[in-house]
Amino acid sequence: MTGVPIADADIEVIDPSGAHFFEKTDSKGMTSAQISPGQVNIVIKADEYESLNASLNVTENANYNFYLNYNVIPWIIFLNSIILMLPVFTMLYVIIRKKTKRWYYPPLSWALSFVILLIISFYTNKFNIYFLNPDLDLPLFVPIVAFIGATSYVTVSYLKKKEEKPKPEDCDRIYFSYGRRLFIAPYIAMIALFTITDVIEFKTPWAIVFFAYFVGAYTKAIEGTLKEIGKKFLTEKQKNDISKREMQSSEIVKKLDASLNIAHKLDAVGISKVCDLRALPDAKIKEIAEKTEIDESYLKALKEEAVKQAQDLQAMDKTKA
Repeated sequence: MTGVPIADADIEVIDPSGAHFFEKTDSKGMTSAQISPGQVNIVIKADEYESLNASLNVTENANYNFYLNYNVIPWIIFLNSIILMLPVFTMLYVIIRKKTKRWYYPPLSWALSFVILLIISFYTNKFNIYFLNPDLDLPLFVPIVAFIGATSYVTVSYLKKKEEKPKPEDCDRIYFSYGRRLFIAPYIAMIALFTITDVIEFKTPWAIVFFAYFVGAYTKAIEGTLKEIGKKFLTEKQKNDISKREMQSSEIVKKLDASLNIAHKLDAVGISKVCDLRALPDAKIKEIAEKTEIDESYLKALKEEAVKQAQDLQAMDKTKA
């Protein structure tokens, strides 16, 4: 990325008297040397960068900054960009063809992308990947670790959903959301790293590993935050349309056949799922009814229906066993 310090760069200096000095830059890309004032030749070499050969008139106690260009083969940039776009093409295919049962296609395409990128890195000995431009480079392990983080979240969520025993018609939607999350997590991690390195400096590669895993594991929360930020740019009508669509797909509406108004009121007090309603203590029903202005007897009936559905599912499981 532009302006990053280059550690362990080899510097050769020839001062006006013809004396040679050899230095190495520190972790901040800096070094110092005592050189006689006058015309000086400087040669700087570093891995993955083009060598710099400069001649300048040095004055006493002066500081100089040097910038090296990336030594990246253009076809590697092009190939990396195509490979990193492979999951996008796959996701577009799934969406356009409406094959929601193929939710695992994008995650599989990521796995294939990682294998290809690792093979290229092994043969070129360059484990940084470049997206469209040499300035947009980052370690290959960033999208891989983000993918692992998202996989951890999906695994925990799947085990939880399995206990809740969703209806067969809801399974496609749930699985597709898993595929979408596994698809988007590496991209969010890459974009976040490009953005955040302009604000903070990661001291060690392990800090980047933790950051990438955190982004992958909490992709859902990050998506929610970005969604809320995006809503601020919408008109009131657009906000109402989005809220209506969200309520129509809520469990309270779909599973308990409640109205959108009831679902909206319950959502305002943190009851958005059937399991939330089922876990509502009887002692708090009156309080929630008053707070939401929902008829108490109706709220009790909704809870009883939620409990009954859970009992019916348990009875069906026992019958199958």
